[in-house]
Amino acid sequence: MKLEVTRELRAAELGIGEPGLRCMAVVLSPHCGSCIAIAEAFRGGAPEAMWFVVLASGADPESLAVTENLDAVRGRLIVDKEERILRALGLEVTPLVLLFDRGLLETAYAVSTPRQVFDLIPTTKGSEVAVGGQTER
Repeated sequence: MKLEVTRELRAAELGIGEPGLRCMAVVLSPHCGSCIAIAEAFRGGAPEAMWFVVLASGADPESLAVTENLDAVRGRLIVDKEERILRALGLEVTPLVLLFDRGLLETAYAVSTPRQVFDLIPTTKGSEVAVGGQTER
């Protein structure tokens, strides 16, 4: 489900992505069954344009289970202990996918399955960018 986001958010504020490129952040809670399933789906790795944010202290057992599933993307994993990302957006929902274009938040989606996350992964082919089944130039 596409969410209404009124605050401008830059990927650089989160420490993700590269300026000028499309990327996405998947925001997960270790206390959410859908979030755990999504983390497990990416156990073997994820595209370079994909980052993960886990909302919890890295010391509690549930957080460790989620972050261990994401070990293959360790360099693109952020543990957000204060839930600053959700607070900055005024949202209280996980799992959440944030899509960034040229460094700015473009769209946010509440998702519930790994398949929905896979469908939103940004892919680049030549000068076209395909996101969520739509192609843009």
